[in-house]
Amino acid sequence: MPAAEVAHHPAGVVEHLDCGTAGATGYLPAEVEVALTAGRTVNVELALTREVTTGSIAGHVTDPVSGVPLPAADDDANYRFDNLAPGACTIEASAPSYLTATAKTRVSVLVEQRADFQLVKTGVKISLKVYFDTDKAELRTESHQALADAAKTMDENPGIKVEIHGRTDNIGSTGHNRKLSQRCAQAVVDTWPGWASLRPD
Repeated sequence: MPAAEVAHHPAGVVEHLDCGTAGATGYLPAEVEVALTAGRTVNVELALTREVTTGSIAGHVTDPVSGVPLPAADDDANYRFDNLAPGACTIEASAPSYLTATAKTRVSVLVEQRADFQLVKTGVKISLKVYFDTDKAELRTESHQALADAAKTMDENPGIKVEIHGRTDNIGSTGHNRKLSQRCAQAVVDTWPGWASLRPD
């Protein structure tokens, strides 16, 4: 921490001096009251505090099924990055046998942003349960949150491949139920948040 002297100005440390106020680039200004006596020189040292111009990002990385911390994080699943420059930032989390996940955030001065990750294990099938009324292909309201949660998981894990299968009960003919299941599957795609990003493979 540099010292700023009021009566003596070291080059590169004190950039301005105004009625007992001293400052330097990257440091907060400091003030001091000085009792002056005619004919005498008074030396005053001011300890300047470095100005904070950075922010931080913190969060945890876990397995969404078991909730256990992953090798990408500490034992308690937490991570933290300090002294980051302000602005847009992309965080990437990865662990062996898990899909890599990303999250976009913005670093702000003196603010700790949170970015938590739940990494999806490779080769694992996750069932998404959505509901329809009998013999109808319109999603029931309680299905929308499940789709929103699944869309969030896909955004964070761009390597996920999605297969959508419609299933019906055994009421009605085989041909009717096959068409109904196709309409139900299409209703999921049409209702999925960000459905346009789904690519048929």
